Amino acid sequence: MNEIWKDIPNYEGRYQVSDLGNVRSLDRLSKIRLETDKRRRYFVKGKLLNVTVLQSGHCFVRLEGSFYYVHHLVLLTFVSLKPIHPDSLRIECLHADGNPKNNCVLNLSWGTVKENRADRRLLHESGKFTYEEALTIKRLISEGLSNIAIAAIFKVNRSTIYKLKKGATYAHVVY
Repeated sequence: MNEIWKDIPNYEGRYQVSDLGNVRSLDRLSKIRLETDKRRRYFVKGKLLNVTVLQSGHCFVRLEGSFYYVHHLVLLTFVSLKPIHPDSLRIECLHADGNPKNNCVLNLSWGTVKENRADRRLLHESGKFTYEEALTIKRLISEGLSNIAIAAIFKVNRSTIYKLKKGATYAHVVY
């Protein structure tokens, strides 16, 4: 299978992304300003761009000083602009196989946050706690145990317990 390259919208003639999730710059003439207020043109050879991988596994690149997720560039170039949901729900990129490093166009699609979370559950991607552990933590919180003490028991950061306590995570677990 041959890799298909297309110009990235708003970066036509300068950068391209492939259907396999690679990003490259193109050969071009650039200008440099000299001290004498004259401009000199010089040749810049195109190359594959370095990809930075975040702790979450998502990849991003830098294009002319701005940072972009590779999966967004692939979807923008090969599928469509980020759609606007009729109910004003937030739209995200979905990775069909659950692997954020796999930026192949066949693995990507636009979807709502709810759809993304449902995909993660189907792919058995879990949070830090099981349902039973989250229930136990909520019970310990209601009994007055401190976030620090609970965090020490479960070997997590106290901010993780705080988020659970405030309902930012595991809101579906009711004690």
